[in-house]
Amino acid sequence: MVGRKWIIYYVVTFLYCLKEGSSLICYSCSASIGHNAACENITEQSSSISHHQCFYHDAVCAIYKIKYGSDVIIYRSCKNADVCFGLSAKFNSQYNQLLECQTCKGVLCNSAYGFFPRHSSIQLFLLSLVVLFSSFVIQRHQYSCILS
Repeated sequence: MVGRKWIIYYVVTFLYCLKEGSSLICYSCSASIGHNAACENITEQSSSISHHQCFYHDAVCAIYKIKYGSDVIIYRSCKNADVCFGLSAKFNSQYNQLLECQTCKGVLCNSAYGFFPRHSSIQLFLLSLVVLFSSFVIQRHQYSCILS
């Protein structure tokens, strides 16, 4: 039988993953490339950049660059999950063009430091499943060795 502590660990991890998935926070700024290094190069130490909690269901953190004539503007914000599709349809001319668009679902994951979260709640959940299953297999193997 799987130990009680592993079941408690699994339940706590599962509840953490549910909480983590429902409270997405993203950096929010825009700047012309070459004029606002703070928005262009957000690092873990960037405390001056504003960030906001996303309040809609299919929210993601986004970072995208749009060319307006000779200017390139970088944007970071909460958006709907299909933001890149919508922007590519809207900005597809010679003068107004989507240059880059990426999305992620992790707290403050739309930084320059690392576009993906340092600890993804999905990865944490899957890891806990592997640990739980491994402990179950090991205990079953030990039990079968005792019987034989």
